[in-house]
Amino acid sequence: MAKHNIWDESPSLDELLDRIFAAFEEGVRSAKHPFHLGVFGTLSGRAPRMRTVVLRRFWRETPRLAFHTHAGSPKVTEIGENPSVAWVFYDREAGLQLRVAATASIHNSDELEHEQWDRTTTLGKRCYLGAPSGVEFPEATSGLPFDPDSIPDDLDVEEGRSNFVVISTRIDSIDCLELDVRGHRRSHFVFDDGGRASATWLTP
Repeated sequence: MAKHNIWDESPSLDELLDRIFAAFEEGVRSAKHPFHLGVFGTLSGRAPRMRTVVLRRFWRETPRLAFHTHAGSPKVTEIGENPSVAWVFYDREAGLQLRVAATASIHNSDELEHEQWDRTTTLGKRCYLGAPSGVEFPEATSGLPFDPDSIPDDLDVEEGRSNFVVISTRIDSIDCLELDVRGHRRSHFVFDDGGRASATWLTP
């Protein structure tokens, strides 16, 4: 979303949702867009776990967001135990915060995983040759089976394929907060199982 003073225009809720979707699409396309990185949250027991992930895919029909991760990542286990997840996106220039509640699913060796692996660069595929996050080592390490300063020329990135997982999250609701020094504006969108949205304005 471009920077603007929110009270200088009065978009409908449908128009605002279209802007949100367009921002997700741009976040997938451009590494420079603020929505390219989102904060993703899971639950480990009763404790929240937050981390920044790269937005890799967005679907408007039955709205979903997806990212890539290592099969051994703790978040994969956490999603398996509780698929209720959350995202936070923030665009400082636009003065926009989105809080997204979603339901996650794990994709490994299916059509979506195949599509995303094929879209991933060689550099990105190298990440999956290493150990999952959180494994203890006696010294600082990248977790990769090679020195990051001297990558072997004959490195076979396909060996990391089994560690590659796509997390797809079906959007259940979006809480949209537009920030303005004259007064903020907040809207809320709830999606049914068919992806149809009901929307309302809320006090900030």
